[in-house]
Amino acid sequence: MQTQTKKTSRQELKDKLHMMKTISNDLFDVMQILGKYNGKKLGPKTWEKIRDEIPFSCGLRTYSHCFYILPYIGSHEEEKKIRFHFELRLPKEDSVKTPTINTDEIYEANSGYFDNYLELMNNIEAGLESGLPEQIDEKMQERKELDNKIFLLRDIVGLV
Repeated sequence: MQTQTKKTSRQELKDKLHMMKTISNDLFDVMQILGKYNGKKLGPKTWEKIRDEIPFSCGLRTYSHCFYILPYIGSHEEEKKIRFHFELRLPKEDSVKTPTINTDEIYEANSGYFDNYLELMNNIEAGLESGLPEQIDEKMQERKELDNKIFLLRDIVGLV
């Protein structure tokens, strides 16, 4: 049996940043593809063309007020190259069955998400440039040692 080594805080941050950059690149790719169809109705044929251009499997989920583009793993083969999950909101009027693709509106509908995402990526990059990840690991080790001492004392006095 192999023992798992715990990731350091720095490695966890690097992994999270990698995931976020992958999602960011995926979102950028999808927005670029949608830009080619700006002004066209998002009907089944247009969606099929868009989906064929997107470099990963995804679905289009419909709600009364919007559509969402959602990545998903569609086959066992694709599980080998798992992409990270995100939702891209495509706004539409409640009374409109097939909306017109408008990348400005799509960006506006998702701008809070995009801005928060970029801010979080910047915070992670700043954290990686500092010594904070190592300080976190040191404090976690100190806490673990204190927890062990507390459990030992509780055992000694019969509070287990």
